[in-house]
Amino acid sequence: SKMQKFTLPVKVDACIFTGRTSSYLKTNNDVKKTFDSIKENLEAGGIVVFDIINAPLFIKKITGKRKIIHEAKYKGKHYFRESHWIYNPMQLWSFDWISVYYEKLKGGKKKKLFDENSTLRSFSKDDIQLFLELSGFKVLKIMPKASYAFDTLVFIAQKIQA
Repeated sequence: SKMQKFTLPVKVDACIFTGRTSSYLKTNNDVKKTFDSIKENLEAGGIVVFDIINAPLFIKKITGKRKIIHEAKYKGKHYFRESHWIYNPMQLWSFDWISVYYEKLKGGKKKKLFDENSTLRSFSKDDIQLFLELSGFKVLKIMPKASYAFDTLVFIAQKIQA
């Protein structure tokens, strides 16, 4: 992925990646390469800010049949997505995210548009702290932040000056 290896034209003071994009880093190697790449593109003392899905809270919640519905209106049409998660014990704190997208029609009927299935990863606080330290970062702050369906942690870390 592009997160794991990128080069900016100039080094920057901060790197931010949000929306739980860290969940797409499925292997330890993916995580390490991403933090190494970010470090290479930061000025000395630069900051990285990102969020993770907090595995110790999230994995316990998805063991049931909980369904999440998101709705949106666009150009006079009403759309919604039904999602649910299944713990995937085959790799780390991974889970399968199954979503079906619909258009809401008159009379309460629905028209299926498409479905999407992804395997994603959640992390523990300790996992991320270790990855950051191994890549040459010092954790400055960790903040819990609730989102629409995930228990997340926001990390702020600083590149250790050589």
